[in-house]
Amino acid sequence: MKHSALNIACGVLLLSSVLTQQVGAQTATTSPDYSAGMSAYMNNDFEAARSYWQQAAAANDGRAMFNLGLLHERKRVAGASQELADQWFSKSGEAGYAAADYHLALRLQARGQDNDANQLLHRAADAGFILAREQLGLKPVSPPVVSDISAPSGISISTKPEGSTLIAPAQGNTSEADHRGYNRESWILEQMPSDWTIQMLAFSDEAKVRDFIDDHGLHRNAAYFAEKREDAIIYKLIYGAYPNKEAANSARSGFTAALREHGPWLRPIQAVQSVINER
Repeated sequence: MKHSALNIACGVLLLSSVLTQQVGAQTATTSPDYSAGMSAYMNNDFEAARSYWQQAAAANDGRAMFNLGLLHERKRVAGASQELADQWFSKSGEAGYAAADYHLALRLQARGQDNDANQLLHRAADAGFILAREQLGLKPVSPPVVSDISAPSGISISTKPEGSTLIAPAQGNTSEADHRGYNRESWILEQMPSDWTIQMLAFSDEAKVRDFIDDHGLHRNAAYFAEKREDAIIYKLIYGAYPNKEAANSARSGFTAALREHGPWLRPIQAVQSVINER
C-alpha cells in the first residue's frame, strides 16, 4: 500500500504543477527559471529542466527544489540518486513547500522510518496540506483552497486513499478507472451531461497522455478520451466534472500561470460525451 501510494505521488507534482490542494501552503509566484524548467521538462529535455530549476532553487523556490527531487527519484537526469532526491525533497519542505514534506514522508514510510515520516506528516498537516491531514486522521482545514500544482508542470501524491492527489477534488465517480488508474471514456459517460469540465491538452500518443497524468498525479480528477481526426487519433485530457460553468471556471482559476499557458478552456461534459458516442 505504501509503495503504490508513493508511485502515485511521484506522478503528481511535476506539473507544479496543475492544481494543489495545499491549504495554507506556499503559493509562490512563477519565476522565469521555473517556467522555463517546466517547458523543458514537457519537451523531455530533463537536463535543461534541471539547470533552470537549480537556478530557481538558488532563489529559494520550494517547488523547483521539489521538482529537482523528482528528477532524481525518477532517474530522469545523469547522476540521479535517491539520496539526492531525499536531499531536494528535504530542502523543499524546509523552504515551506508542504507537498515535499508529504512526499518525503511516503518515501521514509516505505523504508520503515516511521518516526521521521511522522514528523514530516505533522509538519505538512500543520501547514494545512490535505493529504497529510487525511493520513493522520485530521479534519481538513476549511475552506479548502486550490492553489499551485507543482513539479515540472506539477506532480502528485497519495496514501490512505490510494490514488488521492494534490489536485482539488472534482465531482463524479471514478470507479470505472481502468486497472492502472486512468479514467477513460466510461468515466466521462457516467458524468451528468449538464456538468462542465476543463479541457487541458491533446496528445497524438496515448502513452504521452498517460505519462502526463502520472507526472502530475491527475488520476483521481482527470480523464482522457480519443477523438478521430482524419487519419489520426488524438487523445484529449479533461479535468474534473463541475455542476455549472461558474464552478469549472473557479477551478480553472486555481491553475498556475504555467499551466494556463497551455490554454485550458471550459467545455460542457455533454459535448465531450457526444464526441465519444459518435466515434
